[in-house]
Amino acid sequence: MSTRRSRLARRLGFDRNPLRRRVDRIELAFILAVIAVFLTVTPVLAATAGQWARSAAVRQDRADRAWRQVAAIVVRSTALPDRAWAAAEIGWATARWTAPDGQPRTGLIPVLAGARAGTSVLIWEDGAGWPTASPPRRGLQQGQVSVAESLTWYALAIVTLLILEAGRSLFTRHRLEAWDKEWRAIGPRWSRQP
Repeated sequence: MSTRRSRLARRLGFDRNPLRRRVDRIELAFILAVIAVFLTVTPVLAATAGQWARSAAVRQDRADRAWRQVAAIVVRSTALPDRAWAAAEIGWATARWTAPDGQPRTGLIPVLAGARAGTSVLIWEDGAGWPTASPPRRGLQQGQVSVAESLTWYALAIVTLLILEAGRSLFTRHRLEAWDKEWRAIGPRWSRQP
């Protein structure tokens, strides 16, 4: 068991190897600090992002409850598509429907191309009585929370990797400069001819 520990200590740089320079120990401390910050901060930020997405979903859900499906009557027929294969194309038609407050509304709604005047089409309207898309399903909102949390983890992991890479480059450059300086000091002594 002690052999495994000593190997792990050597790999992590915790052994008392005299060839390890000060910059090597500082680099190790930097790497461990960045990883510790990542492991400490990321769960908090992911939970915060999830809570923000959950709050947005709750607000959206409250707004969605005011939505209702009503029958709209097409006022003018829509043109038929030119191509036979495009019979199911969607077009826009002027239609009439009743808002939640009982006031009549008129506007453009999506219909199948070729819809005739007098055709009844079901549409969703918001609390003010204007056409809108169908409300999102509950599972979609939960998915948005999961996506927000996952993206936070991924984004912070990428930022952490970029910080580690930048640190590695900086420490490597410092290490190479130190080696170059030492070689300039020692090199001439080794290359002297007797």
